[in-house]
Order: sequence, then C-alpha cells, then structure tokens
Amino acid sequence: MKKRPCTIYSYFAPTTQKKKSVEAPVENTQQNIEPPPSTSGVNSSSNALATVDKPEIFKFDIGKAVGCSSISDYDKFNYINNTWTAESNYPFPYSEHNKNNKVVRRYLHHHHINKYDWISYSEEKRGIFCKYCVIFSKNQPNLQIKDSLLIGKPVIKFAKLLGKDGVLEIYNSSKYHGEAILKANNFLLTYSVPSTDVRNLLDTARSQQIDENRKRLKPIIQTIIFLGRQNIPLRGHRDDGPLLEHEDGNDGNFRQLLRFRIEAGDKILENHLKKTTARATYISKRSQNELITCCKEEIISIILKKVKKAKSFSIMFDETTDIAHISQMSLVLRYVVDNEIREDFVGFLDCHSQNYDKNCLNLEPVWDERESSSKARAHILSISNSEFIVALHCLSDILALTLPLSKLLQKEVLDVNSAQDVLLYTLLVLKDKRLNAEHNFDYLLNDINVCLRNLEIDLSIPRLTTLMRNRPNPQTKSPEEYYRVSVYIPLLDSTILDLESRFPKGTIELFYLSTCIPSNLIQSEEAVINNIVQVLSEKYGQYFQENKDLVKTAFRSEMIIWKAMWISNKDPPKNVVELPTHMRFKINSSQKYYMYLID
Repeated sequence: MKKRPCTIYSYFAPTTQKKKSVEAPVENTQQNIEPPPSTSGVNSSSNALATVDKPEIFKFDIGKAVGCSSISDYDKFNYINNTWTAESNYPFPYSEHNKNNKVVRRYLHHHHINKYDWISYSEEKRGIFCKYCVIFSKNQPNLQIKDSLLIGKPVIKFAKLLGKDGVLEIYNSSKYHGEAILKANNFLLTYSVPSTDVRNLLDTARSQQIDENRKRLKPIIQTIIFLGRQNIPLRGHRDDGPLLEHEDGNDGNFRQLLRFRIEAGDKILENHLKKTTARATYISKRSQNELITCCKEEIISIILKKVKKAKSFSIMFDETTDIAHISQMSLVLRYVVDNEIREDFVGFLDCHSQNYDKNCLNLEPVWDERESSSKARAHILSISNSEFIVALHCLSDILALTLPLSKLLQKEVLDVNSAQDVLLYTLLVLKDKRLNAEHNFDYLLNDINVCLRNLEIDLSIPRLTTLMRNRPNPQTKSPEEYYRVSVYIPLLDSTILDLESRFPKGTIELFYLSTCIPSNLIQSEEAVINNIVQVLSEKYGQYFQENKDLVKTAFRSEMIIWKAMWISNKDPPKNVVELPTHMRFKINSSQKYYMYLID
C-alpha cells in the first residue's frame, strides 16, 4: 500500500466544509456555521484545507464511532474520557427556523454541553451525540440505532434543547440511556482496574499472560528508544534469522544490543526468544517500524498537549537532505510553556513528489574550453548593452531609498515609531517619484549617458514588432521614452506594491509587541506606552474573556508596573531569548500573554 504523504495540515486543525442545509417537513430549518476567527502567522486558503485529512486532535471525535460495528477497549476509553471538546471561543453552528414568517436563529452553546456530561459535540458531523449510547447501545431491543437521534443521527436543530419538553431532557430520562450509562461506568471501572474484570477474575492465567507479554515487549521497546535517543541506526546489512545464533556479518545495532542485554543477564528477553516461534519474536523489521510509529505518535501527542497549553506558537521550517540526498522540509514548533522557550521537532514534510535539482551532482564534470569561452562572451554581452545599464541605474536609484528602511528593520532593538515613520516617508517619496516619473527619469538619464559613453555603447532599444509576447512593446518614439515606460515606471510600481503588501496596517501594529521587552520599555515615554496599550488592546483584547475596556485598563497598569520594576535594574533583558527567564515575577495574565506572543 502506498504511504500517504505527510503535510503540514496533518498536525493542525483544518477548517471543515459547510454542511448543506437541512429542511424539515414542518418548519424550514437550516444549519449554518459561522466562520472562525482568523489567526495571525499562517495564511492558507480554505480550498487547500478542505482537501486534507483530519488531524490527530480529531482522532477521537465521537462522530467517528457512529456506525462502527466493533470498537476496541482502548478506543472506547478515549471516546469517553478523551473525546474532542471545543474551545471556549469555538464558533458553534446554528439552525434557522421559520416562525411567524420570520427567520430565527437558534445557536448551540457551551452551557448545553456542560449541563449534561454525556453530551459530546462532533466536529465531523456538526452536531451533538450521547457518547455513552453511541458506544454501548448497539444491542438494545426495539431500538433502531441508525435512525435514533443522538445515537445514529446528530442533533442539528437547536430550537428545543432544554426545558421539560426539550430534546435533551426527554432523552436523559429514557430507559435505554440509563442502561448505557451503567454499562459505561462498569467499563471504566474494569478498564482502569483490570483486576476487577470478570474475565480476569474467572481466568487468572489470562491476567498472568498479559503481564508476561508486557514484560517480554519491555526490553525490545527500551532498546528502540535507546537507539532513537542516541541517534543510532537500527538495521544493519541483514537483520533476519534467529537472534541467539551469532553470525559473521553485521546484522545491525538493534540485534547486537538485544544480544548484549541477554549476555548481561536479561532472562526475560532470553526466555522470550527461546520459547516463542519465529513469527512472534517482535524483533523483525516490520515490528520495529510499528513500534517506532507508536513512539512517534506518543511523542507528537505530548508535544501537541504542550502547544495547546501554551495557546500561542510559531512554525519554523528548514530544508534538509537525508543520506540519499533527497530534499525534504523539517517542521519545528516554537512555543513557551512553563516559562521556557521550546523548539520541538514534529516531522518531515515532502514538499514535492519529484525532484531533479540534485541530478547534476551525479554527473561527471568534463572541462570544455569552448563552452566556457562562449559563456563568458555571452555574459559580457549581456551586461554591456544599454538595456542592462538602464535597469541597473534605475534599480540603484530606487533601492537607495529603501536601504534605510531595510537596515532599520534588521536592527536588534527595533524602534517601532521610527520604523513606521520611515516606512510611510519611503512610500511617500516613491509615490512622488511615480507621479513625476518623466522629470525624475530625465535627471537619471544624465548619469546613464555618462556610463554609456565610457563604455562606448549607444542608447538603443530592442527590436520591436507588431506583436510582442515576451517583453513590453510600448508605442514610443525615442529610446528615452521607451526605457522610462518599460523599465523605470514598472520598477517603481512593483516596489510600491511590494512594500504595501508586506507592511499593511496589521503588520506594523505587531511591531508594538517588542516594546514590552524591558530594555525598550524603560526608554519609552508615557504617551508612547498609552499608544501601544491602545493598539494591542484593540488587536488582542478579543482573546480575553473580559470587557475590552477592562483589559485595556489592566494592561496599561501592568505596563507601568513592569516599567518601574526594570528602571532600577542595571541589566534588563534586551531580547526575547532572555525574557522567559524573568517570568518568575508575579505579572498578570494579560501581560504574560503578550510576552508569549513576542517569543
């Protein structure tokens, strides 16, 4: 079976497609989904997200258990205790109802789910289920599971959920629902304490066999983890055959370490390899890959739990090559948890299915003097024509204006107000040059003519035809007008458009976060702090479950206290790397949230 390619969307929650409207026979009911709030840092189209698989965090969505003929005990336990739950700001769907010739919306809220602990919302089905009945009501007599609400079908009409005649209250008092809850409680008891399982009580040999099997697997798993921690390859030239029979060839580090454990006195592993058949040793290459996959899933689940606890994170990419010179991209998550900056590797992403850019490394180099000579001549001709020289002077004139802004944005300590002013004035000057392009190009043309005379080159234009497909074809009368229209003005337009797209208003506001760094804050005046508080509160105040005015007032007070704390300090933190080590001070949640955004 072909391995499914790994993408970045495998680790994050994609936006789901909207469900089609559902019309009831009595009243017009339509389920709708409000668009979720946008997140900064990652831009992706909804079409791309709709084509990828569900991520790991939706693995135990209760909707996946609907219609399953058999569910393992492990999955049952996770569907009950670790089922997917929505965040506090999650946009729940709503249904539309026609009442008195007026469309009324009825929303699903958190208090509906919190009132009954058996309710579980399904992101996949866009409705609510009873998680106990979905799993434990499969053999109920006189119960059509497929057509039963909250068991085979989700509740997607939210008009009458609560109250005496509400759907949830009536369902809560049903007999088969109570029996399902009783089965769930008994299952959780036996799963958490296996000694209370009736099968184990009746058959003690089964319990002993389970313990023995776990002890047999433990040294094998420990060996794999050890090799992975030390970055040591597992397999050798050949890793088949009986382990206890020593071979002359190299059969890999994994098998050698297992032999070393046996020689050191690991009787459990030795008895396991002596008594079991060749198909049940769990040391084959296929078993190794399965155990490595289990370790990977466990590590990723731990990382994602930490990322969820941190609430904000950034994504880091880096291209690398493996031992076969195959180019691939590594994905790293950077976040702050427990006042510590972490950069955890998540996996490799295959960004392309085919790659031919490294084939030149496999070719034997052959020196050809004629080819080098022709290339050198072609290079001289390409830089010794009027078109190249005009473009070079135009670029020099435009990039000289953007150079101060480029240096300012690359400073270690960024002055946000200065950067914003320089950006605005740079755009203002470039737009003025665009409006007066004819006059400015005539002034620039003097330097171009001097350079052309020194190189003994005439100012000429390329050959023009009626229909041009690969280069501009303006209807001009002179070379000066041609280069102004086809080179100078397009360069100005491209530079202005690029600056405006790279630095919109929202991007400039993100620079204000750097003012929270103590070395920058102690140099800021009160008016600057007030302006920063105003901008950050309007942009990020929605993430606090409080009134925006209260968040603004609290954040301003915290900034003043934070500044006073560092004024007397001789060595305040100067960058984001040093900042988390000082989080031990008792600062409030709003300020700590902004600090984590900086990291």
